[in-house]
Amino acid sequence: MMLLDNIKKIVQEMDLPEDIVHKMLYKALLAGYKREYGKDYDNMVFRISDDGRKVDILALKTVVENVKDPVVEISVEEAKKYSKNPKVGDKVEVPISPINFSRQAIEVIKNVFLSQKAEIERDRVNSIFKAKIGDILNCKISSMKGRDIEVVIDFGSFKIDGIIPFNHLMPEDHKLFKTGDSIKAVLIDILSPQDHQEIQGKKSVKKDAKLVLSRTVPEFIKKLFYMNIPEVNKGIVEIKSVGRIPGERSKVAVYSIYQDVDPVGACIGVGGNRIVSVSKEVSGEKIDVVLWSDNIVDFAKNVFGKMAVHSVEDRGNEILIRIYESYLGVLGKNSINVRLFSQMVGKDVKVMLVEEGKSQQRSEIFIEEDEINENTYVDYLPFDKDVLDKLKSKNIKTIGELLENLDSLRSLGFSSREISHINNVVNEYIEVEVEEEEEE
Repeated sequence: MMLLDNIKKIVQEMDLPEDIVHKMLYKALLAGYKREYGKDYDNMVFRISDDGRKVDILALKTVVENVKDPVVEISVEEAKKYSKNPKVGDKVEVPISPINFSRQAIEVIKNVFLSQKAEIERDRVNSIFKAKIGDILNCKISSMKGRDIEVVIDFGSFKIDGIIPFNHLMPEDHKLFKTGDSIKAVLIDILSPQDHQEIQGKKSVKKDAKLVLSRTVPEFIKKLFYMNIPEVNKGIVEIKSVGRIPGERSKVAVYSIYQDVDPVGACIGVGGNRIVSVSKEVSGEKIDVVLWSDNIVDFAKNVFGKMAVHSVEDRGNEILIRIYESYLGVLGKNSINVRLFSQMVGKDVKVMLVEEGKSQQRSEIFIEEDEINENTYVDYLPFDKDVLDKLKSKNIKTIGELLENLDSLRSLGFSSREISHINNVVNEYIEVEVEEEEEE
């Protein structure tokens, strides 16, 4: 068999330690042996000469008087060909030649060895690219037939296939790109060749490792800043947080420990040239750059504007921002800036409108009625300021706590007017009646 002609050559070509190649050969030969004689037989002995040029394959058999199973047993007379003075019970090594195996057994040997070789090569590729997860790769589009985009990444000495799943594509990518075009994307995962992977609801088994890339994750924007803005690449300007709604808008919060550096200006560039370069890579997606602050109040003012923000309340798991009504536009279309700010701080963000000059009065809050539940803060319902303050002074902070105390409002010191007001608000928003009591 050519596979066994020169072990040293195989070792050199695969660039692997000899003992690893020997184990691979043993596994392949044993598989062929079992295919030839039966899956329950594992009495094969495998030896390689010191110079790696000769392989001995032997069957270890027991000397018996009457042979019942010739695969593992040998008669005394037959054993004399391989051993001097064999006795019943002795073990004798009998040479065998894979060349004499059936065609099916030989195919098994080749396939098992080549499968191990391919797996090792794929593992090498995986080890290389695991360190590159999060990096931007330049790809060439090989197919756009389906919803996904298939790509090839050329590294000079080798090429590897990749895929940008549909849900990781920009909305206009299928219109802007065609087969053969170059496209940038960030590496997010590696599909193992044996793994069954779900891509857009379809299961597929990959023969080779395949890279999974994305153009929609916030990390893509971050790495584009590293590529296009020298101050970011050198660490002079630090990207602290990114919020992104792909195809619509991104917000990038930046900071610098150097007092003489304007981090926002450095990212935008003269006449906006730097941020325009980044935007072009994401099909013209709008990108805002804002100054980061560890102080949530200052950061909110940097995002929405100092004049727009009345106050900010950090409640641990969520943030309440009061915005002046005259600055309603800072929230953006469909409150996109609120959603981006939420991503950037990693917390739910609620917004309340405050009428300018009458900061004690609360307007409608940006919360959907079907989102109101027992854990919703009472601030999110349009109670009068004095009623809201009184509820909170009685340690009634959530809708659930209010409902538990509805029958006790009189004893808690609420007047008929206040109870009537609570009744109207609760009836409108949570459809629970509050029974009013008459003053004595």
